[in-house]
Amino acid sequence: MAKKILVIDDDDAIQQVVKSALLSEGYEVRIADDGKEGIKVVKEFEPDLIILDIIMPVMDGLGFLKENKNKSIPVIILTSLGKDDNEQKFIDLGAKHFLQKSIVHIDDIKQKIAEVLKEKSK
Repeated sequence: MAKKILVIDDDDAIQQVVKSALLSEGYEVRIADDGKEGIKVVKEFEPDLIILDIIMPVMDGLGFLKENKNKSIPVIILTSLGKDDNEQKFIDLGAKHFLQKSIVHIDDIKQKIAEVLKEKSK
């Protein structure tokens, strides 16, 4: 059975690039446009992993991390924010990795996903 990944991001271009890359790897993928929608999709879809943006309307990534009740689902932050002041805050809230959109390649994202899912299945 394919691993399920939820992508929570309000940027259509990011949604499509990440979704396409993950579908080509055999993952089942769902999209949510903001944290509030993401909370709902987590309950329905029960993903194995979440890719989460931080800056979004309605409910941002920080709000999602605080509101999400299912802490057993690993979260990878994929954001345009810099790491300096932000990375540790999100790691402390349960995120596994913090990736910057401006400097990360889609292959790096796929590699991090594979690593986190492998670690989770141990």
